[in-house]
Amino acid sequence: MDKRFKEISERLIDYSQGKFDRRIKLSEDKDEIDGISNGINMLGEELNEALISRNYLDSIFNSVSDMVIVLDKKGKIEDANQACLEQLLYTKNELLGNNFRRICKGDLFINKNIKAGKKGVTTGFNEHPVMCPKNGKPIPVNVHVSPFINPGGRELTVVCATDISPLITRENIVMRAIIDTQEKERQRVAIDLHDALIQQITAIKLHIACNLASIKSKPLLNNLVTANQLLNTLVTDTRNICFNIMPPNLKEFGLVKAVADYSLLFSKHAKFQIYEENVKSLSLPEAVTIDLYRIVQELISNSIRHGKATKVCIRFLNKKNLFKMLVEDNGKGFDTQNYKRGMGLGNIQGRIKSQNGTFHIQSTPLKGSRFSITVPLNETEWLTKNFQHPKRKK
Repeated sequence: MDKRFKEISERLIDYSQGKFDRRIKLSEDKDEIDGISNGINMLGEELNEALISRNYLDSIFNSVSDMVIVLDKKGKIEDANQACLEQLLYTKNELLGNNFRRICKGDLFINKNIKAGKKGVTTGFNEHPVMCPKNGKPIPVNVHVSPFINPGGRELTVVCATDISPLITRENIVMRAIIDTQEKERQRVAIDLHDALIQQITAIKLHIACNLASIKSKPLLNNLVTANQLLNTLVTDTRNICFNIMPPNLKEFGLVKAVADYSLLFSKHAKFQIYEENVKSLSLPEAVTIDLYRIVQELISNSIRHGKATKVCIRFLNKKNLFKMLVEDNGKGFDTQNYKRGMGLGNIQGRIKSQNGTFHIQSTPLKGSRFSITVPLNETEWLTKNFQHPKRKK
């Protein structure tokens, strides 16, 4: 009797240690003790099956290529799969207990309301959140968030993050090719207008001027003088078109000078203020210079035509491998949560995205607008500075 109770005690100790494959030998008596022993054996089988299922789920959890993270109700990390550890370069102990926001930057919920700031409502076009590795460049991801209740009844959240860096790279290459092709076509049109159309108009003016002295009919002379004046206006307008398409001083004198000259075209409608900080000696890549110039063109035009602004301030800043451009106006503003994004803002987004930059809009109805464009000149250093990683737990 004592021997059988001792075996039951030993099996219970085994089960408490996770050794669910061990069983109690039943006697031939089939008495109450055998009944208890059989119940304990059945418990061991159930626990063993549960262990096999758990191991199976753990195998799936750690074999998927996507980053999978389990969070508690407060957003703290309770578990992370092997792919997450390998891609973010953390150990599991470094991640557990940290808030998920320490390793993931960006809005995870598409329909989340945008909170109002001190100067109005801010929104941006960086639609993808990023995961921030311990050492290295942040990883843009698509994030799927699902609620989960564990067998103990605790409310958890499962986050699945898919690395979309290759997709974004391909998109940017295609976008960059389209933009560069458009710019080459702009240059070709500008050259054709200048070298062909303006030269022909100038030749017509010369012929008219040569014949003015021989015209004795006053009405005809007045008509030719008027025609000559109209041709002068046409030459000026055509040159302005060429300047808008591709300003010659953009390559020669740089972005700030080209923007200052462009703003003169709107001087009758608004007062412009242009500031620069640490950019005089900066040599921007040609593609970046052209993109920023096109963006300024679009923003100035929108401020004057749609915003009815009378003051526009443009700032250029270069701070630690980060080139920033701010365009502010005193126009009528708009609701950033409820507006139709036109082709102009779409083009701006495409240019900035192809340069791995950021674009933010801050605007309040009747209180003007503020547009912030940031382009990293040294992307790795900038990203490392702007995205922190969790501190090692002591």
